[in-house]
Amino acid sequence: MLAASRLMHMDENILLVHKMRTETLKVMAHEMAIIISQGVDEGVFDVEHIPETAEIMMVNISTFGETMNKLIFNSEK
Repeated sequence: MLAASRLMHMDENILLVHKMRTETLKVMAHEMAIIISQGVDEGVFDVEHIPETAEIMMVNISTFGETMNKLIFNSEK
């Protein structure tokens, strides 16, 4: 897993990583919006802007993952 992550974060793969991240965020934000919408329908969540909330949540989760990768790689040096 770490080897694959190292390869993805090499400078020459930055365009690939950007494209993968963008597409993954679109798909995951859509799925998260479905979950949030169900929560709103059930009265569990009180959200006005469901798609935007889902996108923000997924960007935050993705950023957290990227930060963890950087911390792991820097601790190995």
